[in-house]
Amino acid sequence: MQDLDFGDAVGHGSAGPLDISRLPEPEWGPVDEAYRRALGETRVAWSPDLNSADATGAGPIPMAIRGDRRVSANDAFLRAHGLDAPHVAPRSQQLRPQPHGHRHRLAGHGDARAQGESIMTRHAVEASSVRGFALHAGQGLQEVWLPWHQGNRIAIKASGEATEGRSAIVEFLDRRGSSPPLHAHHNADEAFYVIEGEVELVCDGRRLKANGGDFVFVPRGHAHSYLVRSDQARLLAVYTAPGMDRFFVDNGPAIVGDQGPPPATDPDPEALAATAARYDFEILGPPLTLGSGGAPGTRPGPPRPAPGG
Repeated sequence: MQDLDFGDAVGHGSAGPLDISRLPEPEWGPVDEAYRRALGETRVAWSPDLNSADATGAGPIPMAIRGDRRVSANDAFLRAHGLDAPHVAPRSQQLRPQPHGHRHRLAGHGDARAQGESIMTRHAVEASSVRGFALHAGQGLQEVWLPWHQGNRIAIKASGEATEGRSAIVEFLDRRGSSPPLHAHHNADEAFYVIEGEVELVCDGRRLKANGGDFVFVPRGHAHSYLVRSDQARLLAVYTAPGMDRFFVDNGPAIVGDQGPPPATDPDPEALAATAARYDFEILGPPLTLGSGGAPGTRPGPPRPAPGG
Protein backbone atom coordinates (compact mmCIF):
# COMPACT_ATOMS: atom_id res chain seq x y z
CA MET A 1 0.00 0.00 0.00
CA GLN A 2 1.25 3.48 -0.87
CA ASP A 3 0.56 6.24 1.67
CA LEU A 4 0.52 9.44 -0.38
CA ASP A 5 0.80 11.62 2.74
CA PHE A 6 3.23 9.78 5.05
CA GLY A 7 4.83 7.18 2.79
CA ASP A 8 8.34 7.84 4.09
CA ALA A 9 7.37 7.49 7.77
CA VAL A 10 8.19 4.39 9.80
CA GLY A 11 5.52 1.71 9.48
CA HIS A 12 3.98 3.26 6.38
CA GLY A 13 4.03 1.99 2.82
CA SER A 14 5.70 3.85 -0.01
CA ALA A 15 4.79 1.41 -2.76
CA GLY A 16 2.06 -1.06 -3.62
CA PRO A 17 -1.22 -1.44 -5.57
CA LEU A 18 -3.33 0.59 -3.10
CA ASP A 19 -3.09 4.37 -2.77
CA ILE A 20 -4.33 5.93 0.48
CA SER A 21 -4.61 9.58 1.48
CA ARG A 22 -6.41 11.97 3.81
CA LEU A 23 -8.52 14.99 2.96
CA PRO A 24 -6.22 18.05 3.08
CA GLU A 25 -7.21 20.77 5.56
CA PRO A 26 -7.62 23.43 2.82
CA GLU A 27 -10.39 21.27 1.37
CA TRP A 28 -12.31 20.83 4.62
CA GLY A 29 -15.87 22.04 4.80
CA PRO A 30 -17.46 24.02 7.67
CA VAL A 31 -18.50 20.85 9.50
CA ASP A 32 -14.92 19.52 9.41
CA GLU A 33 -13.58 22.80 10.75
CA ALA A 34 -16.19 22.99 13.51
CA TYR A 35 -15.36 19.45 14.54
CA ARG A 36 -11.65 20.27 14.74
CA ARG A 37 -12.42 23.30 16.94
CA ALA A 38 -14.64 21.17 19.19
CA LEU A 39 -11.85 18.66 19.66
CA GLY A 40 -9.54 21.46 20.78
CA GLU A 41 -12.11 22.86 23.20
CA THR A 42 -12.58 19.44 24.81
CA ARG A 43 -8.81 18.86 24.88
CA VAL A 44 -8.91 15.75 22.70
CA ALA A 45 -5.52 15.20 21.10
CA TRP A 46 -5.30 15.81 17.36
CA SER A 47 -3.31 13.38 15.24
CA PRO A 48 -2.89 14.06 11.52
CA ASP A 49 -1.60 10.50 11.03
CA LEU A 50 -3.67 7.87 12.80
CA ASN A 51 -1.59 5.12 11.18
CA SER A 52 1.38 6.17 13.27
CA ALA A 53 2.30 3.72 16.03
CA ASP A 54 2.11 6.43 18.70
CA ALA A 55 -1.05 8.16 17.40
CA THR A 56 -3.75 9.08 19.93
CA GLY A 57 -6.96 11.05 19.88
CA ALA A 58 -8.74 11.98 16.66
CA GLY A 59 -7.82 12.81 13.12
CA PRO A 60 -8.62 12.22 9.45
CA ILE A 61 -8.90 8.55 8.50
CA PRO A 62 -6.78 7.44 5.53
CA MET A 63 -8.89 6.21 2.62
CA ALA A 64 -8.18 3.99 -0.36
CA ILE A 65 -8.60 6.25 -3.37
CA ARG A 66 -8.63 6.14 -7.15
CA GLY A 67 -8.30 9.54 -8.76
CA ASP A 68 -10.46 11.79 -6.56
CA ARG A 69 -12.84 9.02 -5.46
CA ARG A 70 -12.93 6.81 -2.43
CA VAL A 71 -13.18 3.08 -3.17
CA SER A 72 -13.13 -0.08 -1.11
CA ALA A 73 -9.76 -1.71 -0.54
CA ASN A 74 -11.00 -4.87 -2.28
CA ASP A 75 -12.07 -2.91 -5.34
CA ALA A 76 -8.83 -0.95 -5.52
CA PHE A 77 -6.80 -4.16 -5.23
CA LEU A 78 -8.83 -6.02 -7.87
CA ARG A 79 -8.63 -3.16 -10.33
CA ALA A 80 -4.89 -2.98 -9.87
CA HIS A 81 -4.67 -6.66 -10.81
CA GLY A 82 -7.14 -6.60 -13.71
CA LEU A 83 -10.91 -6.92 -13.37
CA ASP A 84 -11.08 -8.84 -16.62
CA ALA A 85 -9.70 -11.95 -14.92
CA PRO A 86 -12.13 -14.84 -15.60
CA HIS A 87 -12.59 -15.62 -11.91
CA VAL A 88 -13.52 -12.03 -10.95
CA ALA A 89 -17.11 -10.84 -11.39
CA PRO A 90 -17.71 -7.38 -9.82
CA ARG A 91 -21.39 -6.62 -9.18
CA SER A 92 -21.21 -2.92 -9.97
CA GLN A 93 -19.03 -0.35 -11.70
CA GLN A 94 -21.17 2.56 -10.50
CA LEU A 95 -19.96 5.27 -8.12
CA ARG A 96 -21.91 7.96 -6.33
CA PRO A 97 -20.57 11.16 -4.75
CA GLN A 98 -20.38 11.49 -0.98
CA PRO A 99 -20.20 14.87 0.82
CA HIS A 100 -17.92 15.78 3.69
CA GLY A 101 -18.80 13.80 6.78
CA HIS A 102 -17.70 12.44 10.11
CA ARG A 103 -18.02 9.12 11.82
CA HIS A 104 -16.80 8.46 15.34
CA ARG A 105 -15.13 5.25 16.41
CA LEU A 106 -14.06 4.38 19.95
CA ALA A 107 -10.29 4.13 20.04
CA GLY A 108 -9.09 3.95 23.65
CA HIS A 109 -5.32 3.77 23.01
CA GLY A 110 -4.65 2.68 26.61
CA ASP A 111 -6.45 5.71 28.04
CA ALA A 112 -9.32 5.16 30.48
CA ARG A 113 -11.28 7.69 28.43
CA ALA A 114 -12.22 6.50 24.95
CA GLN A 115 -11.06 8.90 22.29
CA GLY A 116 -12.97 9.81 19.12
CA GLU A 117 -11.60 9.24 15.66
CA SER A 118 -12.93 11.28 12.79
CA ILE A 119 -13.37 10.33 9.16
CA MET A 120 -13.14 13.31 6.80
CA THR A 121 -13.52 12.57 3.13
CA ARG A 122 -14.84 14.00 -0.09
CA HIS A 123 -14.49 10.71 -1.91
CA ALA A 124 -17.27 8.40 -3.15
CA VAL A 125 -18.47 4.97 -2.13
CA GLU A 126 -19.53 2.10 -4.35
CA ALA A 127 -23.24 2.11 -5.22
CA SER A 128 -25.61 -0.77 -5.80
CA SER A 129 -26.27 -1.88 -9.35
CA VAL A 130 -30.03 -1.59 -8.69
CA ARG A 131 -31.49 1.24 -10.77
CA GLY A 132 -33.52 3.87 -8.95
CA PHE A 133 -37.01 4.77 -10.15
CA ALA A 134 -40.04 6.86 -9.20
CA LEU A 135 -43.79 6.20 -9.38
CA HIS A 136 -46.72 8.59 -9.18
CA ALA A 137 -49.40 8.28 -6.49
CA GLY A 138 -51.50 5.17 -7.06
CA GLN A 139 -49.16 3.90 -9.75
CA GLY A 140 -47.29 0.58 -9.65
CA LEU A 141 -44.77 -1.33 -11.67
CA GLN A 142 -47.68 -3.75 -12.09
CA GLU A 143 -51.30 -3.29 -11.02
CA VAL A 144 -53.80 -6.09 -10.45
CA TRP A 145 -57.21 -6.72 -8.95
CA LEU A 146 -57.43 -8.95 -5.91
CA PRO A 147 -59.71 -11.71 -7.22
CA TRP A 148 -61.31 -12.58 -3.86
CA HIS A 149 -62.54 -9.06 -3.00
CA GLN A 150 -64.27 -7.16 -5.78
CA GLY A 151 -62.81 -3.69 -6.28
CA ASN A 152 -59.65 -4.20 -4.25
CA ARG A 153 -56.60 -2.90 -6.12
CA ILE A 154 -52.97 -3.89 -5.69
CA ALA A 155 -50.04 -1.83 -6.98
CA ILE A 156 -46.57 -3.38 -6.92
CA LYS A 157 -44.38 -0.45 -5.91
CA ALA A 158 -41.11 -2.41 -5.87
CA SER A 159 -40.79 -5.99 -7.08
CA GLY A 160 -38.21 -8.64 -6.40
CA GLU A 161 -36.90 -8.12 -9.92
CA ALA A 162 -36.53 -4.35 -9.40
CA THR A 163 -34.65 -4.82 -6.10
CA GLU A 164 -32.48 -7.74 -7.22
CA GLY A 165 -34.30 -10.05 -4.82
CA ARG A 166 -33.78 -7.88 -1.73
CA SER A 167 -37.36 -6.82 -0.90
CA ALA A 168 -40.84 -6.12 -2.23
CA ILE A 169 -43.24 -3.23 -1.55
CA VAL A 170 -46.96 -3.49 -2.29
CA GLU A 171 -49.75 -0.94 -1.96
CA PHE A 172 -53.29 -2.13 -1.19
CA LEU A 173 -56.47 -0.13 -1.81
CA ASP A 174 -59.11 -2.19 0.00
CA ARG A 175 -62.84 -1.78 0.57
CA ARG A 176 -64.64 -2.10 3.89
CA GLY A 177 -64.73 -5.66 5.19
CA SER A 178 -61.68 -6.79 3.21
CA SER A 179 -59.43 -9.26 4.99
CA PRO A 180 -56.83 -11.81 3.88
CA PRO A 181 -56.85 -15.27 5.47
CA LEU A 182 -54.88 -15.65 8.68
CA HIS A 183 -51.39 -16.54 7.48
CA ALA A 184 -47.65 -16.48 8.23
CA HIS A 185 -44.65 -15.78 6.01
CA HIS A 186 -41.74 -18.19 6.28
CA ASN A 187 -38.95 -16.11 4.76
CA ALA A 188 -39.93 -12.44 5.17
CA ASP A 189 -40.83 -9.94 7.84
CA GLU A 190 -43.75 -7.73 6.88
CA ALA A 191 -44.30 -4.10 7.83
CA PHE A 192 -47.62 -2.28 7.35
CA TYR A 193 -47.94 1.50 7.00
CA VAL A 194 -51.54 2.73 6.92
CA ILE A 195 -51.75 5.64 4.48
CA GLU A 196 -55.47 6.27 5.01
CA GLY A 197 -58.47 4.57 6.59
CA GLU A 198 -59.07 2.45 9.67
CA VAL A 199 -57.61 -1.04 9.85
CA GLU A 200 -57.58 -3.67 12.57
CA LEU A 201 -54.61 -6.00 12.51
CA VAL A 202 -54.29 -9.30 14.34
CA CYS A 203 -50.87 -10.76 15.12
CA ASP A 204 -50.62 -13.94 17.19
CA GLY A 205 -54.10 -13.29 18.61
CA ARG A 206 -53.39 -9.66 19.60
CA ARG A 207 -55.67 -6.98 18.15
CA LEU A 208 -54.03 -3.77 16.95
CA LYS A 209 -56.06 -0.83 15.66
CA ALA A 210 -54.27 1.32 13.08
CA ASN A 211 -55.32 4.54 11.38
CA GLY A 212 -53.68 6.76 8.77
CA GLY A 213 -50.04 7.32 9.67
CA ASP A 214 -49.77 4.25 11.94
CA PHE A 215 -47.15 1.54 11.48
CA VAL A 216 -47.20 -2.16 12.42
CA PHE A 217 -44.32 -4.63 12.15
CA VAL A 218 -44.96 -8.40 11.85
CA PRO A 219 -41.92 -10.71 12.17
CA ARG A 220 -41.64 -13.72 9.90
CA GLY A 221 -43.34 -16.86 11.15
CA HIS A 222 -46.05 -14.96 13.10
CA ALA A 223 -49.71 -15.55 12.25
CA HIS A 224 -51.45 -12.33 11.19
CA SER A 225 -54.26 -10.78 9.20
CA TYR A 226 -56.04 -7.45 8.96
CA LEU A 227 -59.59 -6.16 8.55
CA VAL A 228 -60.66 -2.90 6.89
CA ARG A 229 -63.26 -1.15 9.09
CA SER A 230 -63.53 2.16 7.22
CA ASP A 231 -65.24 2.57 3.83
CA GLN A 232 -61.83 1.98 2.27
CA ALA A 233 -58.22 1.87 3.37
CA ARG A 234 -54.89 2.34 1.66
CA LEU A 235 -51.94 0.39 3.10
CA LEU A 236 -48.31 -0.02 2.16
CA ALA A 237 -46.80 -3.43 2.89
CA VAL A 238 -43.03 -3.86 2.91
CA TYR A 239 -41.61 -7.39 2.70
CA THR A 240 -37.96 -8.02 3.59
CA ALA A 241 -37.82 -10.73 0.93
CA PRO A 242 -39.73 -10.93 -2.35
CA GLY A 243 -42.39 -13.50 -3.13
CA MET A 244 -45.71 -11.92 -2.23
CA ASP A 245 -45.34 -9.49 -5.14
CA ARG A 246 -45.23 -12.48 -7.50
CA PHE A 247 -48.15 -14.12 -5.70
CA PHE A 248 -50.40 -11.14 -6.37
CA VAL A 249 -49.28 -10.69 -9.97
CA ASP A 250 -49.56 -14.40 -10.78
CA ASN A 251 -53.02 -14.77 -9.25
CA GLY A 252 -54.71 -11.39 -9.80
CA PRO A 253 -56.20 -10.12 -13.09
CA ALA A 254 -54.24 -7.20 -14.50
CA ILE A 255 -55.85 -3.76 -14.33
CA VAL A 256 -56.41 -2.53 -17.90
CA GLY A 257 -57.27 1.13 -18.51
CA ASP A 258 -60.65 2.16 -17.14
CA GLN A 259 -62.07 -1.35 -17.09
CA GLY A 260 -63.75 -2.22 -13.84
CA PRO A 261 -62.88 -5.16 -11.62
CA PRO A 262 -64.01 -8.68 -12.47
CA PRO A 263 -66.60 -10.39 -10.27
CA ALA A 264 -65.21 -11.61 -6.98
CA THR A 265 -64.61 -15.33 -6.60
CA ASP A 266 -64.37 -17.49 -3.50
CA PRO A 267 -61.01 -19.26 -3.38
CA ASP A 268 -60.86 -22.99 -2.90
CA PRO A 269 -59.18 -23.45 0.52
CA GLU A 270 -57.10 -26.45 -0.53
CA ALA A 271 -56.01 -24.86 -3.79
CA LEU A 272 -55.15 -21.60 -2.01
CA ALA A 273 -53.09 -23.44 0.61
CA ALA A 274 -51.14 -25.24 -2.11
CA THR A 275 -50.57 -21.97 -3.97
CA ALA A 276 -49.42 -20.21 -0.80
CA ALA A 277 -46.78 -22.86 -0.18
CA ARG A 278 -45.17 -22.04 -3.54
CA TYR A 279 -44.70 -18.44 -2.39
CA ASP A 280 -43.32 -19.28 1.08
CA PHE A 281 -46.34 -18.48 3.22
CA GLU A 282 -48.92 -20.64 4.98
CA ILE A 283 -52.67 -20.27 5.44
CA LEU A 284 -53.54 -20.73 9.13
CA GLY A 285 -57.18 -19.68 9.33
CA PRO A 286 -60.07 -17.88 7.65
CA PRO A 287 -60.27 -14.14 6.98
CA LEU A 288 -61.56 -11.79 9.67
CA THR A 289 -65.10 -10.48 9.43
CA LEU A 290 -66.77 -7.28 10.61
CA GLY A 291 -68.95 -9.32 12.95
CA SER A 292 -66.00 -11.12 14.55
CA GLY A 293 -64.71 -8.16 16.53
CA GLY A 294 -61.37 -8.60 14.81
CA ALA A 295 -60.70 -12.02 16.36
CA PRO A 296 -59.81 -14.82 13.96
CA GLY A 297 -62.05 -17.81 13.83
CA THR A 298 -59.25 -20.31 14.50
CA ARG A 299 -56.17 -20.51 16.64
CA PRO A 300 -53.48 -18.06 15.49
CA GLY A 301 -50.85 -20.77 15.30
CA PRO A 302 -47.48 -20.83 17.02
CA PRO A 303 -44.70 -18.52 15.81
CA ARG A 304 -42.52 -20.21 13.23
CA PRO A 305 -38.76 -19.79 13.83
CA ALA A 306 -36.80 -17.95 11.21
CA PRO A 307 -34.70 -20.12 8.88
CA GLY A 308 -31.50 -21.07 10.64
CA GLY A 309 -32.83 -19.76 13.98
